[in-house]
Amino acid sequence: MEFNSIEEMKSKVILGIFGKDNNSFDLPDGPAVDKGAFTLRPLLISEQNSEEGMTSFYVVGQEIMDKLGMSEKETLELARQNSMEKYPGEMKAIANFINVTEQMIIPDGVVIPQIYVLTNENSCCGAAAMFYQPELLDNLAKMTSKDLAVFPADMNCVYCVPVTSNE
Repeated sequence: MEFNSIEEMKSKVILGIFGKDNNSFDLPDGPAVDKGAFTLRPLLISEQNSEEGMTSFYVVGQEIMDKLGMSEKETLELARQNSMEKYPGEMKAIANFINVTEQMIIPDGVVIPQIYVLTNENSCCGAAAMFYQPELLDNLAKMTSKDLAVFPADMNCVYCVPVTSNE
């Protein structure tokens, strides 16, 4: 991984999200925040290929923090700020997310609830947006006047389904 400066490196630190139970690989020691079934970790983007939509990254560990000259707390805050600026979260109807018309995904005669997808423009670690921009979930709940069932799809998005609570 080569960068022209420490400032360039700092500009490429974002927030990533991992499922606690589904990690089949070891993560280096470093800054982490546990949120329910998830762990938020800073990532260092090493390469972005916009043509293929692929992003390569390193999980930030002590070695990278030493190069950045930052503490765990500072690194997590930098990752949160960069994520909000470079990858702002967005809520889309699932039909818009997968680029099909709603009629194509609703079987004849079956009513299914509207499904929304929380991600970001590049779908790069978009599931983390539910933690660095929680107001997106709040706004959807207010807009639909319903509670939300949130289902993680992968590290790039979560599905949100408005539901009526049975109090």
